[in-house]
Amino acid sequence: MDRNQIIGWILIVGILIGYFALNSSQEIQVQNNETNKSSQDSTLVDSNSKPNENVTNTSSSQLSNAVEAGPQDSALTERLNEIMKSKYGIFAGSAEKKPEEVILENNKIRLHINTNGAYVSKAVLKEYRSYKDYSADQFNELIIFEGEGNHQAINFNHFNTSRQEFNHSTRDFKFAPSTDGLTVNEGSKSITFSLKADDGKGKIDYVYTLKADDYLVDFNINIIGLSDAIEGDSKGNLEFEWKQKPVSIEKSLYIERQSASVFWHSQQDGYDWLNERGDDNEIAEFPTDWISFKQQFFSNILIADKNNLDKPAMKIEYVEDDTTYLKMYSAIAPLNFEKSRDTYYEFDWYFGPNDFDILANIGDGTLELEDEINFGWGIFRGVNKYVLYPIFQMILEYLGVSIGIGIILLTFAIKLLLFPITYKNYLSSAKMRVIKPQLEKLNQENKDADPMKKQQATMALYKQTGVNPLAGCIPALLQMPILIALYRLFPASIELRHEGFLWADDLSSVDDAIHIGIPIPIYGDHISIFTLLMAISMFFYMRFNQQLTPSQSGGGEMQEAIQKNMKVMMNLMPIFMLFMFNNYAAGLSFYYFLANVITILQTITIKKFFIDEKAILAKIENQMKQPMKKSRWQKKIEEIQAKQQGRR
Repeated sequence: MDRNQIIGWILIVGILIGYFALNSSQEIQVQNNETNKSSQDSTLVDSNSKPNENVTNTSSSQLSNAVEAGPQDSALTERLNEIMKSKYGIFAGSAEKKPEEVILENNKIRLHINTNGAYVSKAVLKEYRSYKDYSADQFNELIIFEGEGNHQAINFNHFNTSRQEFNHSTRDFKFAPSTDGLTVNEGSKSITFSLKADDGKGKIDYVYTLKADDYLVDFNINIIGLSDAIEGDSKGNLEFEWKQKPVSIEKSLYIERQSASVFWHSQQDGYDWLNERGDDNEIAEFPTDWISFKQQFFSNILIADKNNLDKPAMKIEYVEDDTTYLKMYSAIAPLNFEKSRDTYYEFDWYFGPNDFDILANIGDGTLELEDEINFGWGIFRGVNKYVLYPIFQMILEYLGVSIGIGIILLTFAIKLLLFPITYKNYLSSAKMRVIKPQLEKLNQENKDADPMKKQQATMALYKQTGVNPLAGCIPALLQMPILIALYRLFPASIELRHEGFLWADDLSSVDDAIHIGIPIPIYGDHISIFTLLMAISMFFYMRFNQQLTPSQSGGGEMQEAIQKNMKVMMNLMPIFMLFMFNNYAAGLSFYYFLANVITILQTITIKKFFIDEKAILAKIENQMKQPMKKSRWQKKIEEIQAKQQGRR
């Protein structure tokens, strides 16, 4: 055979083999289809005989796959629809659908809406970025939260045709958006996500309204024509569920966690919050105006416009060693649901920075959203809110300086504000130093006298010389609210975020310019230069202050022991502060370092130019020559003592 004949035979054999193989596979496929159909029919027949049992045992993926695979015949389609309707009621047509993402944005924010529940699954701030992006010199937008563990939903009950009760969430159903997305560059626009009943007689609408340049989003929930289809709890309430699990976006997770919590506010009791330093949960005592899932510098706040959230239950938790997330927030609130009529809920969402001015201008002034910025409590909060923070803002706004220079100017401003008090303190110390010889002489003369008599003699000397031994304590006490208030001011001020100065790249976070590499318990794995300078300056300030403060001699062993212990405590204080502030905001350590240096310079200046101890001594000696006038209180004390001695 020649070559052409050989090729011809090979082609014939190949065609025959291919024909038989194809025919065989088709027969097998037909047999499999008949088997699968028989199995499906058997399952569906069982579902007709025991509908509730099959609804319960049929998984969501099985139902979804069966529906999306396409009907084999009208009977199969009808049976599948019956299963879905029995499980999901009048919303069966919207259940088990693949979710889509709809984007809403304005000039400030971008929200990603998951159509399965019409909730915000991702919130983005366009004008900010995370520390990771900042340190890498990238200009990515800031994601407040996204992904699993972040949702908002309404939970409700419904009964199927067999009166079997099912619990469902709006996340189980796909909402249809009125448009493909929303972009607002000017004015305001709205988009509606609708979950319609299969019979067309009722629906749940989520309406989002955005303004062009606002972090606030109007959010309305309208439940229409569903009074006979859905149920609340035993009290007639639906349940609003809100959960969030954001990741860390700042430099220090430790500082970020110490500033993150759940805040809420009521008209009856003002604002309150969960513990910032561990797991915590609480049920509000009153209906709340708003609930905030607060991070260090950003918040997601739900504001109830008219229908207050009735005593919501808040919870916060985290695992300290798990650095994949910041904290887990949750809030569950009952929503009043009256079956006799349609129900409308009006809310606002806030996705934005913890900026004092922005938060203070939301609402009619009664919301007090700015109270979630942790400026401290009581008098310390008042000092920050009404004195220190306004001064700091004024320096930054009107002088246009950097944050580092702003802190320097704020330090000088505070020291200038406290100068009269400081002067009084040093004047009192000078007077005590001048009369120290008289006190030592008096203690020596009365060393064996009765303690009461000795105390009376000492007080008489103070009275005669015009010296008040407590005069130095009062100015120090007046300065304490400011010193403690500053401890909260810098970590809470968004103005410091990502602002560097000298070697510190973020004054709102740790100054870790020197890395040790090995973590030291309590101290950390780095050396904060600003904290080190603060501790050194504090050490020299205390030594300098001890030289100026007169010691009280002749007070007995107890007095000497107290003075010794105080001296030890003063010497240990810089070491304590070194450990305490090494993992704190660099801006605060920088301020305390400047304050210590300025205080030392103030002391030297006052001592050299403002206080003349010779003149003070001359004045006191002249005062001692004058007849001492007894106050009514002193006369009364002497009368009581005389009566007691007469009885003896």
